[in-house]
Amino acid sequence: MMDKLSLIKSEEMYAHAKTMHPGGVLGIRRPYNFIKGETPIFFKSGKGSKVIDVDGNEFLDMLCAYGPIVVGYRESEIDKAVIEQIQNNGVCFSLTQPIHNELSETLKNIFHVVKPLYFLKQDLMQLLQQLEQRVHLQEKIKS
Repeated sequence: MMDKLSLIKSEEMYAHAKTMHPGGVLGIRRPYNFIKGETPIFFKSGKGSKVIDVDGNEFLDMLCAYGPIVVGYRESEIDKAVIEQIQNNGVCFSLTQPIHNELSETLKNIFHVVKPLYFLKQDLMQLLQQLEQRVHLQEKIKS
């Protein structure tokens, strides 16, 4: 039988956060949707597929984050590219950057897309599903 998680810091931070934010958190994962005392509320860090809460408990990130789960947290090659982009060019402009065209071309080549691309948060899951189907099909053809 597993020992009960220590969530003392998480619960203290949540009590304080409820005085500042509706629901106590800024994301969509509301603590009242989970079993009280069994689920962390605040993560402190992540590396690869693992996350660590403010109480020091380590978990496999089954909540799927907001995008890092695609490649994991703090992957050095990606972190380096993001930092380079921020330092050399900046991010999140109100107008398009040339790098968007480069990404579009890369994705069109990977997925053999002929129609125009739109980048929305929801599109990420669709792209991942298409990639998974393509990999699965290629594996079937090989066997």
